[in-house]
Amino acid sequence: MGMRVVEFSEYDIVVPFVCHRCGNCCRNFYPGIEVDLLPEIASLIGRPIHEIQARLSEDCDAHNAGRPTDCFFLEPGTSRCLIHEIRPDGCRLFPTLTKTGLGKVDCPGYREFEKAVRVLSGNENGAAARKATHLKKPRPIPEAQWELLIQELVREKRDAA
Repeated sequence: MGMRVVEFSEYDIVVPFVCHRCGNCCRNFYPGIEVDLLPEIASLIGRPIHEIQARLSEDCDAHNAGRPTDCFFLEPGTSRCLIHEIRPDGCRLFPTLTKTGLGKVDCPGYREFEKAVRVLSGNENGAAARKATHLKKPRPIPEAQWELLIQELVREKRDAA
């Protein structure tokens, strides 16, 4: 299982997000693949780049037409990601910073994360966190700012490496 720490500037707590590798986040999902990852992906899964690009194009068209398919890199019959070690940034940031992540899939790790936040904030009975007087109300991020935020976080991550 993978683990990642997610910090909330609006709260005085740090809650771990533990990935169970169930694959639910990869179902009915089209990953945005950075072009510079294609040679490494092709080498890793043993398929030619043009075949990967053609399949990704088909999946993108299906997704845009409202007929999403499972991620091309989800191993058939399993919940295993074929490119997990070099997965794209949109997958790395799931479920915390993706437009399709929060609440869109049945993610056991995210359910645990939400429960931990409720318990730590004194709302374990399911009451909304905004009702807790000791917590600030989180500010929603406008849809148009998602991509900019993700790009900024990716840049920070690469600069830190």
